[in-house]
Amino acid sequence: MKKTQFKLGGYARYGELSAMMNHIVYNSPSSESFEVHWAGFIKEFELGQNRWLANLYANRRKWVPIFFKSEFWAGMRSTQRSESMHAFYGGYLHCKSGLVQFVHEYDNVLGNKEQKELEDDVVDSKGVIPCIGSTCIERQFQQEYTSNMFRTLQLEVRKKTDCVVRSKFDPLSRKSRCECNKFESVGILCCHILAVCSYYRVDTVPSCYVLPRWSKNVIRKHTYIKSSHDVARSNETHNLFKHLCSEFYNVAQDFVACDEEAAILRAALSDAKSRLTDYRASMRSTTLDGTQNTMPTQSTGGVILHDIQGPSRVKTKGSCRMLLTFT
Repeated sequence: MKKTQFKLGGYARYGELSAMMNHIVYNSPSSESFEVHWAGFIKEFELGQNRWLANLYANRRKWVPIFFKSEFWAGMRSTQRSESMHAFYGGYLHCKSGLVQFVHEYDNVLGNKEQKELEDDVVDSKGVIPCIGSTCIERQFQQEYTSNMFRTLQLEVRKKTDCVVRSKFDPLSRKSRCECNKFESVGILCCHILAVCSYYRVDTVPSCYVLPRWSKNVIRKHTYIKSSHDVARSNETHNLFKHLCSEFYNVAQDFVACDEEAAILRAALSDAKSRLTDYRASMRSTTLDGTQNTMPTQSTGGVILHDIQGPSRVKTKGSCRMLLTFT
């Protein structure tokens, strides 16, 4: 579509042609509708002999949105494979970065991405995005979805009052199917389905519409896998940390239901922190000399780290020659 002006700009009615073509490609409600309107478009502007449009039509199932709207894309929009890579390394590498810098920066990128995930988890656990309405369905997603995905859903909630309903609804199973296929392709309920649920006074949507992919209550098991950023931490320390976190969450979930209980827990944590600080200070003063004699200069968790060096340069005479051996 970006080549439309280059390929068809010479036509006298190019402005009208381009507007009609874009409307057919991006606003066709069904594949049958696209076929009918495309044929009318070609006939009206007498473009039957245009090879470029003929090739586009032959490959229509690969680029016209209506033909793959029912496919789940998990929010991916880019059509260029390199764009996702540029976004991943943005701010870390440039066109003149060397191999050694790439290896070091790759580890930094992974560490920052992991830190960003942890920060998002903290935000989702502490803060709650307020509902814009009083429906039970919105509160259902408020409790399940992450902050970013709940904001995306709220955009559809705002649009449901002014949308034209194009959904089919089954009152018994409370399942809907919409022509826009937004849920099938993006994983978020569209304003049309939300409007139908509101009309039939549906309190909660079936679990099939609440994707675990967007849930903040899902335990992501990959976060328990030890990575290169944990190389200085022993397995025993890592396990102790996980067990303590689990015990703290159990206490907080079972007993902290009001300000008085929260104050008791804060007081206990403050007392435990001061006792641990005194204990660590006493241990440091009594074992400092022994620790300096027994501990290595750099703790690597049993892994020997080598500095990465670039390849050595070899001086050659004359121009480079490539030797090919055939067997």
